[in-house]
Amino acid sequence: MTEAGLRSYSVKPVQEQQDTAFVHVYYNAEKLESYLVINSSGFKSLELTVFNVLGKKVYSYKDGPIYGNYFTTVLMNDLPNGVYIFKIKTDNKTYYRRMLRSE
Repeated sequence: MTEAGLRSYSVKPVQEQQDTAFVHVYYNAEKLESYLVINSSGFKSLELTVFNVLGKKVYSYKDGPIYGNYFTTVLMNDLPNGVYIFKIKTDNKTYYRRMLRSE
């Protein structure tokens, strides 16, 4: 307390929340499917698009809202072996992950 009876406090600035999402894509060759796993603080929306190596869209999916751990399966049994690009678009960021499909 100060002499006048007033208290003084130190104030820390509020920091803007950082995007702390962890985005992983796993391929299960035995079941011919991929798994998209996201751990985040939350998104209002999520848009997943999968492209082949030539840039052709082969799969798309929308979901939301997303909070905490999120898991979805992408069936790959109708697609040929090759490299696929997963584009994961959230409220404020876009993530890209590569996946190799092989039997």
